[in-house]
Amino acid sequence: RPFLPFKINRVFIDPNYSIAKENEAIIDTQQFDVYDYVYREEEIFLRQRVPAEALHFNPGDIYQQSKIKESYRHLLGLKIFQSTEIAFRPDPIDTTKQGLIAEIRLKPLIPNNFTTELTGTNTSGNFGIEGSFGWINRNLFKGGEIFNIRLKGSVAAQYNSRYGDQLFNTREAGIETSLEFPKFLLPVNTFGLLPKRMNPRSGVAFDILWQERQEFSRVLFNVRLYYDWTESISKHHTLTLMDWRYTNVLNLDPDFAADLQFKTGFESVVSIGSRYTFNYNGKVGTQKKNFTLFTVNAETAGNLAGRLISKPAESDSTANTVFGVQATQYARLDFDFRYYIEFPSKQYLVFRAFTGALFGYGNGSYILPFEKSFFAGGTNDIRAWPAYRLGPGSFEDGDDLINIAPFKLVGNVEYRFDIFKALKGAVFVDFGNIWIIQRDLPVYKEYILTPETYFEFDRFLEEIAVGTGFGVRYDLSFFVLRLDLGYPIVSPYLPEGKSSRLFFRPFNFSEFTYNLAIGYPF
Repeated sequence: RPFLPFKINRVFIDPNYSIAKENEAIIDTQQFDVYDYVYREEEIFLRQRVPAEALHFNPGDIYQQSKIKESYRHLLGLKIFQSTEIAFRPDPIDTTKQGLIAEIRLKPLIPNNFTTELTGTNTSGNFGIEGSFGWINRNLFKGGEIFNIRLKGSVAAQYNSRYGDQLFNTREAGIETSLEFPKFLLPVNTFGLLPKRMNPRSGVAFDILWQERQEFSRVLFNVRLYYDWTESISKHHTLTLMDWRYTNVLNLDPDFAADLQFKTGFESVVSIGSRYTFNYNGKVGTQKKNFTLFTVNAETAGNLAGRLISKPAESDSTANTVFGVQATQYARLDFDFRYYIEFPSKQYLVFRAFTGALFGYGNGSYILPFEKSFFAGGTNDIRAWPAYRLGPGSFEDGDDLINIAPFKLVGNVEYRFDIFKALKGAVFVDFGNIWIIQRDLPVYKEYILTPETYFEFDRFLEEIAVGTGFGVRYDLSFFVLRLDLGYPIVSPYLPEGKSSRLFFRPFNFSEFTYNLAIGYPF
């Protein structure tokens, strides 16, 4: 007989379902929007709008498996249910025999729980261990809110043969708090205003971090308000409407300061701005062997909010202040493009291209945050150089200093293959550099006598550093332990004509850089 589609007649939601109470009598039924809620207890565990906004089908809709999958994904994304089940049964009063009744069975997680974690980390080329103790409250105000507070501490280090006397030891301790909402945090009721496929979320967060290294110690504060939504299964957006960062440098080692080309990067600074991030994942929801990942970040700081609360500068050579600390102004943009090609026998060829630029203006002419500039080298970058040791441009003393710059170009090509079971290998070529692009800003005064650090179209190709190497990775299923050995084959900071700048030159084991990390580099 001809195919006839099924139709959903009614949708029942049990927001506090459990097998033990399945046979208990229903003491109340309430209708919200187009859904019927059933209760076996007097206490209402969850506001009715939360499941209603996560279901992508309504009574009267034709049954579609894609809508069921979207609903599962949305419900699980709330992170407040231990299990979710969407079951269908024939509607006994439907004479066409094509009507269905949907039953949404939601078993909530325990509202409060404590967590402990011990993880391997890889931050700016520093490999280490991080531990934390936290408390999570799910459904804080019965609206699906998730409150999280976490105490954390870590130690980290990076070792390489050429700079064996430089052990990048880092000790950190801090507290992180956040409150996340399964909707947009706005002064008006947003129910029904946004498409459910957007899966909107928002949150506020506050972090305090104390950081100590051999070279410096500092305290960082951060307060932010963010909004997060999904355009499609492969496209994701995040808007940080307010991002207030405060860095207080408590002490700076004189020897480190002497090696630091960009000295103003380690001054106390306030940054008040906004940030937007777009992520595209061509792998999600498809069986494609070749796929693309793409991320773009754009942010500004020190404009509207900074101007409203800043105090005028004491002189023309300093920046305005907020609570006695210099405030910054800048615009930052970066792109990260990756393309993955899968061959037979689990072999992959991966291409990555990254570029980013930081533009200072106003207060940013005198001070810029260190972490907003770009560096070259490290475990996820140009692996033949340690982090911060490459560039800018063809600066001769760059490999002996801590270097950052406002402009970066990097490319990577990596071939990955299996060796034996969980042991995998890779060979790679990395290339790129960093440069100064606003030579007239006072913040870059340290580079004024080194014109080779500036980006110039007629010579930047000659200043591209090139490194190659090989690596081994051990896949423990829940994480990958990686060791990459990088070797420089083009070093742009050495004078032209020196043998060490050419491809064919004497091999030197001391020039290998060892990169130990968790996870793949890209």
